[in-house]
Amino acid sequence: MSYVLEVKNVKKKIGNKLIVKGLNMTIGEGEVYGFIGPNGAGKTTTIRMLVGLIRPSEGEILIGGHNVQSDRSNALSQVGAIVENPELYGDMSGRKNLLHYARLARVPKKEIDTRINEMAKLVELDKRLDDKVRTYSLGMRQRLGIAQALIGNPSLLILDEPTNGLDPNGIRDFRALIKKISSSGISVFISSHLLSEIEMICDRVAILKEGAVVVEKQVSDLLVAEEQYDFKVDDIKRAIEALTGTAYVTTAIDARTVRIDVTEENIPAIVEMFVQNGVKVYGIQVEKETLEDKFLNIVENLQEVN
Repeated sequence: MSYVLEVKNVKKKIGNKLIVKGLNMTIGEGEVYGFIGPNGAGKTTTIRMLVGLIRPSEGEILIGGHNVQSDRSNALSQVGAIVENPELYGDMSGRKNLLHYARLARVPKKEIDTRINEMAKLVELDKRLDDKVRTYSLGMRQRLGIAQALIGNPSLLILDEPTNGLDPNGIRDFRALIKKISSSGISVFISSHLLSEIEMICDRVAILKEGAVVVEKQVSDLLVAEEQYDFKVDDIKRAIEALTGTAYVTTAIDARTVRIDVTEENIPAIVEMFVQNGVKVYGIQVEKETLEDKFLNIVENLQEVN
């Protein structure tokens, strides 16, 4: 299988400190890959190596099969990136901003106008493309930044904290845009602190801890856990007593809610047991583990081990 991005045993030492420790990652075509970790884990250092701003101390980074160190020009021509905030010229129109970046990306002159119009349509700025960027909302500026990053037709889009400062509508629009971009075959690498967004956007996620990937899984696989359901009842003490001696594990969540480790198929039997014991059931809700829950559990367990 060919990969858009391959990171092979990459290490980065700054002074006497090893910041990144033998990092290995691969990203396939059209995959949305989440990159998360606590502050100081080495995320920013890794991203700076991916886009060629700093060199690895050891290992190699391949983008589209080209080595970032030995074949820098061909490798970086495959990358579009926004690290922190997009660089925009506020007194210029969105079109002129894209024109400037199209020239920097060496888009053939005869293709520039077509490419600009395609990018403007992709990020839904075609109706505002000739307005000055200083009149754009934060969400519109972020979308223009993504258009700039894609203007050179890269195979990999790298985004560092792309939703910072966006309101809920802006985040929702960003999420839809990323799905549209990945469906076109472009791979997307996202580093973010908003774990709920990573969970909703990404196909696969890597959790970084002290410079090393400690977990790398499909998001769906990472969140697989025993099913739990919360039962809202009128008498929690009697509800727990009704299940005493059975195989069901119960936990009191609050004065009226009992959480039970159970599969969906067993819910009718539990409700029947409650009714037989005079317990009234007012609601049943599935309790799912989130990526944030999983992330915190992993990081806290690693801290205990260390």
